[in-house]
Parts: sequence; C-alpha cells; structure tokens
Amino acid sequence: MHFGHRSGCQNLLTVSDPRGDLALYRIYGLMNIEICYQLKYIEKNDHKQGARWSERQVGVYHRFGKGEKAILILLHTSPSTELQRRIENLFPNEKSSIKELLPPLVLHVLILSTYLDNWRWALQDYAQRCTQKVRKIIASSGHG
Repeated sequence: MHFGHRSGCQNLLTVSDPRGDLALYRIYGLMNIEICYQLKYIEKNDHKQGARWSERQVGVYHRFGKGEKAILILLHTSPSTELQRRIENLFPNEKSSIKELLPPLVLHVLILSTYLDNWRWALQDYAQRCTQKVRKIIASSGHG
C-alpha cells in the first residue's frame, strides 16, 4: 500500500522487511494521522489433505484526526472473516460511527488480537507433528 504525497506530511515510522513495507504511519496537519499496513497471519483451513494452516493477509488503511471524518478500509480476500464478525458486533447499527464508539487505535488492537493467537495454535500443531515424526523415525531405526 502506498500513501500519496501530502504537503506538511511527516513519516513517523516505517517498518520494512525484504518483501516490502509492513507499516507506514504519517502525521499531517494538527493531530491528523494515517496508518497503513498489511498483516499476514495464519488460519486453520478445512483441507483434508496437505497443510492444515494457510497464510492469509489483510490490508488496513485508517485515517483519523481532529475535525476530520474517520476512514477505515480493510482489504480482505475472504468474504466472511472473524475480523468482519468482530467489527460487526461492535457496530450493530449501520449508522454508528467509528469515532463515536471507539478510540481510533483500539480498532488496530482488535485487528491484531483477532489473528495473533492463531500463530500460537499453528506452532503448537507443527511441534506436535514434528514430535510424532521424530518418534516414528526413532522407532523405525531401532533406537527407541
């Protein structure tokens, strides 16, 4: 994701990895903030064969500030996601505004907390599968 140039914009923080920018934060004007990032996460899938976990991603753009209407854009590949359900539960009335209900950064806590825990379960699953394979190898080699 890329921000257009704004006069008076300051980059506060850019975090990069070899695959590209992960996050970009900008402040412009008086207390107006733009946040843009791509979150890659892991999710258990229903495949009967192959990997039990699939890598997914969500793109997030959020602009908010003093005297400015908040904008939140989530780019997600799946039609119905856990994140969508959690956000819909926060805003039961379509006329509710993000600004009225939550401090702006709480939305990002919600986004991160929705998917961060999946890594723990995936790593635990991978560890169990590795342990099973090691036990089979040791048993078949006659050392167990």
